[in-house]
Amino acid sequence: MKIKEIRLQEIKIPLKRKFVIASGSSEYSNNVLIKIITDEFIGYGEASPSLHVLGENTGAIQSIMPVLFEKIKDFDSNDIRGISRILKKIPNNYSAKAGIDLALYDLLGKELGSPLNKILGTSKVFMDTDITIGIMDDDEALILANEYISQGFRSLKIKVGTDLKRDIERVKKIREAVGEKIELRIDANQGYNFHQARDFINSVKNLDIEFIEQPMPYFALENISELRKDSPIPIMLDESLKNIRDLYEIINKRAADLINIKLMKTSGITDAISIAELARSYDIGIMVGCMSETSLGISAGMHFALAIDADYIDLDSHFNLQFDIAKNPVKNISGKNYIENKSGLGIDLKDEYK
Repeated sequence: MKIKEIRLQEIKIPLKRKFVIASGSSEYSNNVLIKIITDEFIGYGEASPSLHVLGENTGAIQSIMPVLFEKIKDFDSNDIRGISRILKKIPNNYSAKAGIDLALYDLLGKELGSPLNKILGTSKVFMDTDITIGIMDDDEALILANEYISQGFRSLKIKVGTDLKRDIERVKKIREAVGEKIELRIDANQGYNFHQARDFINSVKNLDIEFIEQPMPYFALENISELRKDSPIPIMLDESLKNIRDLYEIINKRAADLINIKLMKTSGITDAISIAELARSYDIGIMVGCMSETSLGISAGMHFALAIDADYIDLDSHFNLQFDIAKNPVKNISGKNYIENKSGLGIDLKDEYK
């Protein structure tokens, strides 16, 4: 099927609660819906940019898309790897390229009449996800933690990185409140320097923390490697990883026990598969995470995570949206995200987004 047209639709959705992390805050999910049109089908993808991490916003995506389309128009939509190679020649623009890649996989599934997970080689349909508690007052964090546990979630991801003493106290209070059976994961979003990261880890090492994510700036791999040598808590890297070159550098510097693969950082599923395969060959654990996607992007993340048998998923951004673009948002039952047995990414968009 030849690619005939790409259409864009900007999406701005208010969040249920303000989301605060070490690198900033947000009150809206600002994304771009990407529609790739062939003679028979429309494939839907989503670009969820991050100015701080990726250097992109929705305006940049809309500006670069005519350039990207010019490179791939009249390509066979099934030539996903060929299109990926072409788009690699244009630097950066990670989430814009991810949106195209996701739409192509949605098209492939629709043409074959198959859910994407089966095309990628798995029949699994659910995984446990964690759910995130942003930086907030202790009392609010405790209320939210208990609310999430009552909904069936068994893993909480706690954001830190702005105030070392308060961060430590908040984590201790949450552990005391939720008990020993709930998994706690920490994400500093680059907020600490070496000494702060070391002090934080030593202060919470007896709280049964699964891992600490991106404790220091993305470029500080040598310092992160030094931190990892003596850390009793495994180190995960997120912002340090956008492409396979980054992973080779992480491996060479021995800077991570685990990595967080986000489709918006890796330009989509195609390159994410290569990154996951390399990580597995070096016994590096894998989490599949998200930016601020709707159920469309979350479903793509789920199909990918199921296919690579990810160790963890952090696919929870759609839970904080006041509304979704999908008629059938990704369901969560007792802490498990489920995909539907429908072709492609399996998402039916509301009429105003088709």
